[in-house]
Amino acid sequence: MMVSLQGKAQVLVTVSAEDKSDCSGLTEVVLSRGEVFLFHTSIPVGGNAEFKLVPGKYQVRTFNEQLCSGFHEFEFKGEQISVSATLSRPAPDPKKDASKRKPANFGYMSPSISAGIVAPQNPWFGMWGMPYWYPFYNPWYSNFNSPCAWYPGYCMGPYYPSGGPIAMGKPNLYFQWEGKPSQKTPEIDVRLSNQTTKGLMASSPAHLEKGWQVRVHQHGVEHGGVTYPYLFYDLRTTQQHLQLSSGFCGEKEALLKQMDAALETRRYPKGAIKDFRDYWSVHFPAGHRYCVLPQLEKEMNLSAPIEFSKDLTLVRSLFLVLPDFGKGPKRESAALLNGLDLGKLKSWKAEKALPAARDGISAYEWGLAFLFSDQVPNARTGRVPSAVVGEPESVGSSGASGVSDTSRGSNAPVSQ
Repeated sequence: MMVSLQGKAQVLVTVSAEDKSDCSGLTEVVLSRGEVFLFHTSIPVGGNAEFKLVPGKYQVRTFNEQLCSGFHEFEFKGEQISVSATLSRPAPDPKKDASKRKPANFGYMSPSISAGIVAPQNPWFGMWGMPYWYPFYNPWYSNFNSPCAWYPGYCMGPYYPSGGPIAMGKPNLYFQWEGKPSQKTPEIDVRLSNQTTKGLMASSPAHLEKGWQVRVHQHGVEHGGVTYPYLFYDLRTTQQHLQLSSGFCGEKEALLKQMDAALETRRYPKGAIKDFRDYWSVHFPAGHRYCVLPQLEKEMNLSAPIEFSKDLTLVRSLFLVLPDFGKGPKRESAALLNGLDLGKLKSWKAEKALPAARDGISAYEWGLAFLFSDQVPNARTGRVPSAVVGEPESVGSSGASGVSDTSRGSNAPVSQ
């Protein structure tokens, strides 16, 4: 059963707390299908997010720095529903979690193969340090150290509604205002264009049909009376407007450092860079070599247009991550995208972006993008790799895919 993103059916998740004095503030929200992590974002108490899903049973697990947590299960049948994710304190013992399941894995340094999902469990925290939420979430998911439902090199398409071959993961949009304290904070309407919303998979605050009406503060944006650190969305799109000629290649640690340096060079706010480090030190896939092709304002304004009600300075940096497994034909087939040969990439170096507007609003967006497995054909056969094909309805509460292959080992690339 294929479900298109162009339908309006969605799940609206609102974060609440039994005692706001104890559980106030920003909350990490993870939406999963059994032990397969699908989405992860940060939502303040009182805030919300929307997700477009294929029909099935799902779980929402919440956690914040006050050690408040919550767990909620629901079934999505294709009609719009609302889900309340309620936090309580103290955090429950994970062994007594409402899911009544054993954690998917223990110990973030050991590989995990579960339900056909191959997930190397070796995040790189380096000098950045471990995010406070990592030890709480990691044991529950077989793929938490990946960006999505994951098979090495690709997001697993059957776990998500159908759409374009590119998964834009967590573009976060930050706002910066350099006004004086005596000045009234500015208001601005922000809307993803009709072209962009056709592939929208998730957003927070919930974008819905009207978009976001926000008031810009020094440390975030206020929407519906709730202050968020940034605007977030996930998107399926095409490669039509992306540049595929320049980039850099390597493994996780080197790539994260180079992307981090690019954000520094492009004058991103410190808070935006910290969030980038926290999120991608965990969710960037390890154990393989990848190539990163940066997409800046020119490409992003065509590929995922955003509409603003006021003029502002907009800086956009999205890093397209492609698998670079092996050399020669094997390499070319694994990284096939419009005939792209990663061995011929030109070197890329970040350049300084426009300085922040002195009396106006500046916006900074970062994100990573990956390929969807159900859209990447083998160079010789024209078929997608059989190991990543499965119908969404075959995914049960344990997250098992109807078609799986665990014989390859935890670090095996997709067979071509």
